[in-house]
Amino acid sequence: SWVAKFANKVDTLGKSVKITTHQGTKVKVPGGTYGWRVNQKALTKNVMKNLQDGRKATMKLSHYALGTGYGVKGAGKTYVAIDLKNLKEYIYYNGKLITTVPVMSGTITGGNKTPQGAYYIMYKQRNTTLKGKNDNGSKYASKVSYWEPLTNSGVGMHDSPWQPALVY
Repeated sequence: SWVAKFANKVDTLGKSVKITTHQGTKVKVPGGTYGWRVNQKALTKNVMKNLQDGRKATMKLSHYALGTGYGVKGAGKTYVAIDLKNLKEYIYYNGKLITTVPVMSGTITGGNKTPQGAYYIMYKQRNTTLKGKNDNGSKYASKVSYWEPLTNSGVGMHDSPWQPALVY
């Protein structure tokens, strides 16, 4: 019971986060894949073992954490913010805006809807083919130069050579 209460207090995975947008407005962003959570089963097992043995023990929480983006404070000052309303990506490095990039997004509804939330980039890949199904069930295979997955289900950031280029 104590471990469950503790985990509820410190877990960040899937919980909404407050961020400051490029306009300086504070907004609440839904939870996504960014964050971490306590491995309650493993921590409970170790706590119970130490209690049964009558031993005093110091345990490192990082040994019982699952996920990416460890730490209660969040991502820090280096991140990407995507504005779906204005279709722009803002890239921050050490808290300073270094560039703004026009973006496209998935559909507003349906299976290819762009999810909102706080995500981490799982890895980066060059020159690959994105494969999946359209909302109507037909298959697609699209070659891209850049791919940065955010979820295991196929959501990610990528270039889109099939979209017309915009000049700013």
